[in-house]
Amino acid sequence: MQNINTGESEEDAGIGLFDSFMIYVDQGLDGIHEGIPIGIEKLDEYLSLRKSMLYVLGGYTGSAKTSLVDDLFVLNPYDYMLRNGKPEKLRIIYWSMERKKVFKVAKWVSHKIFKDTGRIIPMKRLLGWVRKEQRLNEQEQEIVRGCKEYFDNMFKYIRIIDGRQNPTGIRKEIQRIAEENGDLRNLNQFERVYKPSDPSITWLHIFDHVGKLKGENGKNLKETIDSFSDDTSNYTRDLFGHSAVILSQFNRDIANPFRLKNGDVEPRLEDFKNTGDLTEDADLVMSIFDPWRYKVLDPNGYDLNKLRSADGAKMYRLFNILKSSYDTEGIRIGLAFLPQTGIFKGLPPSNTMTSADYESVINYTIFKH
Repeated sequence: MQNINTGESEEDAGIGLFDSFMIYVDQGLDGIHEGIPIGIEKLDEYLSLRKSMLYVLGGYTGSAKTSLVDDLFVLNPYDYMLRNGKPEKLRIIYWSMERKKVFKVAKWVSHKIFKDTGRIIPMKRLLGWVRKEQRLNEQEQEIVRGCKEYFDNMFKYIRIIDGRQNPTGIRKEIQRIAEENGDLRNLNQFERVYKPSDPSITWLHIFDHVGKLKGENGKNLKETIDSFSDDTSNYTRDLFGHSAVILSQFNRDIANPFRLKNGDVEPRLEDFKNTGDLTEDADLVMSIFDPWRYKVLDPNGYDLNKLRSADGAKMYRLFNILKSSYDTEGIRIGLAFLPQTGIFKGLPPSNTMTSADYESVINYTIFKH
């Protein structure tokens, strides 16, 4: 019986599908698919930055979802690769549709300064959004200038694109990047195959946030988001092997008096705004929740009164894994949050928290390890 003709070259057709699977298994034994740690030990078992993955993070305005993505998917992974002498093996395209580049860099500089020196120099002081007496002193100016080499090197591998984009423009740019770094061929009228020039590179696209997409061809926002989700899952992830993190706003259903009355305040998949396709297409769906916003007790049992600074800063967020296609879902952990710098740290379980643990958040020591 004649074999099915797939249109593949003799070289490619000579490798059976099971043989391809075993190559992937063998690569896994060598640690190639282990993923890049996100920098929070309590989550490393369930979440890492891997190739060909679609991550979705949902949260309300002001819940710190952008800070969380920057910490877990940009700054911590980059520092990990830098420490291991291979920063060039992680390439990030950051589609910042809500914030200008200079604001993004300012937040990252504040993050870097705290990690290096333990000093808090918030974004508003870096950008001069303060009175004259609060502006950077000479020593602080030197600290900021001292970050130049680090960020010059970082921006060889991390590109920020600001401004609103439409799905077609995004798809075309991602295809241009992929073809510049690999070979795209048509096998037949149904199938295309892509081979990266360097399979060891992890490519990541971050989209902040999906509600800022520009419409096209008369589509409303829901139709635009669904089209974008389809492109991101079918092309960015499945064809090119790139990963993506998509940020999304929640709708207002949690504020429904019935849900509040019944204490049903934890985010769920149905809370994602304007679309259901995002959560269906995603490999992993996450949420970040600020319990203070709805004046409710923390669902994880932490004492919120002990997680607020003297000046009122809310130094806690609840993190959930709502869906995981390849691992355990329903995971939730408490995160200590330093809002001035955008740094997160995992907390001990609420039933083991001591006064010293709570104090370590308020006095910032937990963020210095």
